Amino acid sequence: MVPIYVLTEITDVLQQVEERSGIPVEVTTDPSMPTFASIKIAKGPATHHVLTYNPTKPGVDYHVAYQSGFVLRLFENSPDERYEFAGTKSGHEAVQGLLTEQGGVAKKLRLPKATMKQLAEQLLDGLLAQLRSYPIGMRIDQWIRETYPALHEAQEGSIDRQQRDNAQVLNPQIRQMAPPLIFSGNASMNAAYAIFCERLLNRSQYIIPYRSVGFEERGQALLNVWDELPAAARHDRVLVDTWADELEVSDWYRWVPLAQRSK
Repeated sequence: MVPIYVLTEITDVLQQVEERSGIPVEVTTDPSMPTFASIKIAKGPATHHVLTYNPTKPGVDYHVAYQSGFVLRLFENSPDERYEFAGTKSGHEAVQGLLTEQGGVAKKLRLPKATMKQLAEQLLDGLLAQLRSYPIGMRIDQWIRETYPALHEAQEGSIDRQQRDNAQVLNPQIRQMAPPLIFSGNASMNAAYAIFCERLLNRSQYIIPYRSVGFEERGQALLNVWDELPAAARHDRVLVDTWADELEVSDWYRWVPLAQRSK
């Protein structure tokens, strides 16, 4: 297999990351990683961003570009406007409360305390990862679509897979397990992403599962926010915060200044 970093489009993207951040990118492979690609931003004493990708996955070049897009958008901001995303204690407490309230899954299934705590962490981390990645990731997908035609096929394949996976969350059994606020947040963001992807790829099938369970309107409301805010990276935090307000989870996370790399 041709190493991903010699492909013209990916070389261009990684060069942009190095030029914009002023930090070189170290590229590694890991055939055992479950995801397609990930990038670790250089902080503190680290001298390189570390990009890792799975060379056995299909269309991995698109995923390298997608992950790199988050770094590009972060470093598009001035140093004092670069922030990371982290969950809060109040978020953990809120999710545990949802699980243990009257009619909550912890009560229904009589979950042990340790199991309930683990489930709360999984639910919170999953929802926050979605909140952090979807609205900004949609900006990145738009950029890839407009800038790198050679990545279109891989992008389309990835979106198709993601849409199929997302729709599985609407399974009634899963809906019974998740507190309504979390299920609604997940389904609303998935619906927004589905409508966005239909528009991006000129397709019309992705929203159907969400329409059938009543989440199309909430998804469209989130996408309207996305459309109304300027696309520049300096608005990314406002975009995420506005989605969080819509989903009633604004106190479940906080923004933490990016630790500056040691010189």
